[in-house]
Amino acid sequence: MITRALDIKRIAVFMLAILFFIFDRLLKLAAVKADGATNILGKFIRFKLAVNEFIALSLPIPDSIIVRFTILAIIIGLMLLLYRFVRQNNNPGVAGCLFLICGAASNLADRFAYGWVIDYIEIQYFTIFNLADALVILGALLLFWALFKKID
Repeated sequence: MITRALDIKRIAVFMLAILFFIFDRLLKLAAVKADGATNILGKFIRFKLAVNEFIALSLPIPDSIIVRFTILAIIIGLMLLLYRFVRQNNNPGVAGCLFLICGAASNLADRFAYGWVIDYIEIQYFTIFNLADALVILGALLLFWALFKKID
């Protein structure tokens, strides 16, 4: 019975990660087709297309075939780690890997399609990002927790 409950939780997390991936892809398409910025919460939060030609946190490393295949290698490594976490019944690790894989895959799809990443959520005086970026951050936090939590 416990195994069945764990399987249902894993399926739910998997479906949630896939839904976020699809929603991010749809929002990216909308951003590309949008004509200017749309205020969501006044001018503080806006939906606006931004081209990110660099890597995470806009670090000034331009997109290249090396960057793309490095990201692909990281995704493959995360898939192997995901398999390990599934076998260990480490739910935070499973969720972290799934969120990281989906977020990284969405941004990697942009790199292959456009040569840059589509960002679309602008927070005034702070940053501009996309849902895939949020998935990567959430996934990294969950993965960190899964790797360093105390094992009883």
